[in-house]
Parts: sequence; C-alpha cells; structure tokens
Amino acid sequence: MTPTVQPRTRHPIKTCDSRHTSSGLDSRQRPVHADHSTPLSTQARSATPSNPNTVVARITANARCCPAGGVPFDADSSPVSAQAVVAGLAPWPSRDDLARSLEPVGGEAGAAMGAATDRAEQRLLRLDRGSAGPTALRRGIAAEGLPLVRSALDRHRRGGPPLNPDETAWLGVALCCLRVRDDAWVRTTPGTADADAVLWVHVLRHVTEPYRAAPAALLAFCAWQSGDTVLASVALERALSADPGYSMARLLMAVVMADMPPSGWPAISPADLARDYGESPPAS
Repeated sequence: MTPTVQPRTRHPIKTCDSRHTSSGLDSRQRPVHADHSTPLSTQARSATPSNPNTVVARITANARCCPAGGVPFDADSSPVSAQAVVAGLAPWPSRDDLARSLEPVGGEAGAAMGAATDRAEQRLLRLDRGSAGPTALRRGIAAEGLPLVRSALDRHRRGGPPLNPDETAWLGVALCCLRVRDDAWVRTTPGTADADAVLWVHVLRHVTEPYRAAPAALLAFCAWQSGDTVLASVALERALSADPGYSMARLLMAVVMADMPPSGWPAISPADLARDYGESPPAS
C-alpha cells in the first residue's frame, strides 16, 4: 500500500530550504543570511548604509523615527494617500487599522485557500520526487514560477482580476525558491510599485503562514519605492513574524531605518539577475 503524504506534517516549504532537508534546494535557495546570499541581495546590501544583521526586528523600537504613539499627519492631503487610492488601497486612519487590513482572509476564501495550498504542496512534492537532486528541483520550480510571477505582475499592472486560489497558492510556494522571489523583486520599479503592491497584498492575505515572508517583503519593497514607509514597516513586521531570519526583510528594515531614498537602490534588470544566476537572459 502506497503511503499517503501528509502536507501539514512534512511541510513542503522545507523542500525549498536546505537547512532542513538534504532533498532541499541548493545553497542559493536558502533564506538569505549574511553567509548565504543571492546575487541580488549581495548587490543590494552593498548599497545599504547599515548592516542588516544589527537591525532589530521591530521598526517601532526606534523611538526617534517611530515613537510609540505614532506621528500625526493629514491623511486628506498626504500624497501617499492619493497613491494608495490610485492603487486600490484605501488610506487607513491609524497604523493598527493598516495592520488589520493585511490580516489573513477567513471564511469561504480562507477555506478555498487551504484546499488550494494542499494542491500546491502536492505539486511541489511531485516536482521533488521527479527531480534528480536539489539543483534540478530549483530549476523545475523556477521554470514554473518565473512565468507565473511575470504574468501575475502584468495582470495587476493592467488592472486585471486577482489571481484565483490555485494561482495564489502556487505563487506562494514558488516564492520559496529565491530565484523566483528575486525575479519578482527586480521587476518592481518606482513606476510599477503601486500596482505591484496590490498583487502582494492579495498574496500576503491569502497564503498560509509558512509562505507569508516573501510576499510581505515584496510588499514592503513596493511601499518603500512609493514613499510609504509606514506600510513598508508593517509589511516587514509581517515578514519577520513569519520568518525571523528572512534576510530580504532584514535588509529592507535596515534600508527603512536608515532613511535611504529609493533613488539610492541599485538598478538591477531581470537580464542582469539571470546572468548573475548563470542563466541566459529572459526574453522579457
């Protein structure tokens, strides 16, 4: 009798993390730390004015920057509020209200995502069983995940419908592969950040806890690129809650804490990223 795989027991996210299992991806796919950096994080860190490894997990710990009571502002006249409305994100009266707007979905939507996550995890396990080692598994996930990232971003930039549960769940799983996550990262620019943020809000609210670090960090990057450091900090807290060692979030926390302007971020194209990963540049 063939044993039944229990996705919630052997969580497939561990298949994407070679710290946990020998069948995981190679070192390029580990959650990024100082000694296990992806090409993108290495270049970005070189432009960051402080060491992310020394940054505390909560931005609110910086009383000078972010006092416990918050900083009053006029929501009606704030340019950030106007950008949020254009992007489909309503302004919130307080930081707590903003944080609540990023809470996971429940009810029928939550149940649908639970079922979709089970299917996505089984899909990942099938890729794992059919791969001849961790490098082949990484390539298999990237082969499926990269087109999904590009089509999802394009759909949201054109104002199309949100991803369905199966697309959302598989994107959440695929983002565990840092090659896929890095591709999503470099495709966001100041000109696309507002639209891209809508996608990552959707993914963050719909994926289950093990898959939230990547979309939360990507949302934070979009918010920072748009000048919304409050949303960036809330999203980073979500990322670090899901994975306290998630280096993209730690790096971006250092960026936000240091008041680094988006203009100081290194320009890295998808083609540059592909070359850094030893691949042929993508067609688009």
